[in-house]
Amino acid sequence: MKRFIIYGIQTSSNKIYLMQLYIVWVSFASTANAQSSSLHGVIKDEQTLFPLEKVSVELHSAKDSSQLTGTVTNSNGVFALNKIQQGNYYVLIKSVSYQSKIITELNFSNNNIDIGIITLRAAVNTLRAVIISAKQGLISNTIDRQVYKAGQFLNAKGGTALDVLRNLPSISVNSLGEINLRGSGDLQVLINGKQFQGSTEVILNQLAANNIESIELITAPSAKFDADGKAGIINIMTKKETGNAKPKSYAWGKGFQR
Repeated sequence: MKRFIIYGIQTSSNKIYLMQLYIVWVSFASTANAQSSSLHGVIKDEQTLFPLEKVSVELHSAKDSSQLTGTVTNSNGVFALNKIQQGNYYVLIKSVSYQSKIITELNFSNNNIDIGIITLRAAVNTLRAVIISAKQGLISNTIDRQVYKAGQFLNAKGGTALDVLRNLPSISVNSLGEINLRGSGDLQVLINGKQFQGSTEVILNQLAANNIESIELITAPSAKFDADGKAGIINIMTKKETGNAKPKSYAWGKGFQR
């Protein structure tokens, strides 16, 4: 069997065929291009009119708000969206530090749309007024004592001095009202810096928590205090107006008055 290889045969029929093929290709390419549209524009700052770079431009369907495509602006603020199919759309333009903008009623029907210059307004970050209030210190420390404000113990309100003491660290009060400081009952209890007459447990159980200003835990008593109370001293400071609020059956002693 003989094989024939034909190189570059130019006949009139071949020329006609190639011409027809070229026409079909051009027609197809033109039809493909005609079936899509494009959108382009420029994004600038509203005040300075400087072009904005890296601004997000999103194309959304007007029917269901789904995002179909998107791009960002270049250094000149220019953007372009190509190959947009026929339909109704809107464009969402957004950027950090700027208010977003929406361009609606964009109808593409084999056309190219130039929306020109779009300006964005700088976002105004409104800072809410912050009111800073400082309460008086609830706990203060000095060389020889710790001072606790009685008003901080909400669960003791409406209770007694014993209820306040139960909230203090290093102090424990049992069901009988017996007080221990650091695990020792060898302590001294004062009211307004003075000793008082009567049972400590009973008197503190009758002293209302609302009448107490503060409680001082003196863990290193100075020489001005009596030697009693090796574990330390609990000094209960009452409010000034409570001087006359002493129980009828017990004598507070001279030191209760402030």
